[in-house]
Amino acid sequence: GLDYLIDGTDAIGTIIFNEADLSGNLGDAFQFDVTSGAILTADTTVPMTPGTIINDFSGSGGNAFQGTVNGTDSIAIINISDADADSSGAEGALFESVFGGFLAFNYTNGTLDMSGLDGLSTNTETGATTTISLDNVTLNSNGQLVTVGQGDGLVATVDGTDSTLNLMLNDISTSLNFEKGVNLNATNSGFIDSRSNTGLFESTFNQEEGLYFDAQSGGMIAFNSVLGTTSDNGLGGNFSGVRGLVDGDGSAATVSFDNFTSDFNTQDGFEFDVTNGGMLVAEILSTPSDDPTATSQLSSASNNVNGAGIRLTASDVMGVGTTSAALIMEGDNEVSNNLEGLIVNATDTDMLAVLANGKFDNTGGVCELLGGYGVQMSAVLGRVAGVVVGGGPRG
Repeated sequence: GLDYLIDGTDAIGTIIFNEADLSGNLGDAFQFDVTSGAILTADTTVPMTPGTIINDFSGSGGNAFQGTVNGTDSIAIINISDADADSSGAEGALFESVFGGFLAFNYTNGTLDMSGLDGLSTNTETGATTTISLDNVTLNSNGQLVTVGQGDGLVATVDGTDSTLNLMLNDISTSLNFEKGVNLNATNSGFIDSRSNTGLFESTFNQEEGLYFDAQSGGMIAFNSVLGTTSDNGLGGNFSGVRGLVDGDGSAATVSFDNFTSDFNTQDGFEFDVTNGGMLVAEILSTPSDDPTATSQLSSASNNVNGAGIRLTASDVMGVGTTSAALIMEGDNEVSNNLEGLIVNATDTDMLAVLANGKFDNTGGVCELLGGYGVQMSAVLGRVAGVVVGGGPRG
């Protein structure tokens, strides 16, 4: 395919893909390296008929897109539209931004399906910044190299102070993947800001979780979705539609799911764990739309096979920091036909707050709040019946 290297503070490069056919290469279809303060921009031309696929990066033996940006003031801005990038032997897209570099990948009306490994994989560290914007893009059926045992729809890692990933996921599908639909990991003060505010966020029928996030050792993650689904996941075992881990002093996650369903998963609909000084704020909302023509749905965590609709566990048995968790449910949420409805279990937790609203109709219990030793608990239960509140004395 095209292999492009640009290096040095006075180096500026431009690439235009005009109805490009870079399919069927033994290696990568489009590979770039930007180092030592160089600047690269790449664009595709606009088709005569909007929405027509006119560029092809499919069938590569390696990756459809592979790029590295290394060094302060090194910049790569890659704009790809109306393109297929299916059936790569390795990754659909593989990016790395390090040592203060800046990489932007904007992909509109395209595919990253059927890759041997992940649909899209990005790593950001050592003070670098990455911006990924996907609009009307599918990342389905990845992990075709089943003997390797790897294959997320999208996987992102961010590590280190001032390392940042901005992730826009508008009208995307990350379904039928060998592992997780979306897999977000932040460590050592790295920050991920992920949003899906336009169109549908769909992550279904994955072997593991539909959405997984993990903030460790001071890592920070924000995720916001309006109109989405993580239903029917866990085909490879007992996995939740959404699973979030926050562990370690200074680690934090703020997540919001509005008009969002997480039904028919093999474990829980939503599963959150906060430990050892971590902080979590999780919202599950059913906000009515002001536009009568807009697509909307109630948020739901129902019909999950082997677990709860919503499960929150908080603990600080190591006593290393201030552990706090807040679960906020507003609107006509539906939490029904699970083994358990809402389960909140806290031990040695500095602060726990629960606001629950919705319809709860489940086999094993409606709502159970368990506060262990050293827990300061605040619970406000709206349209909920059959509440059980228990636990040991506060420390």
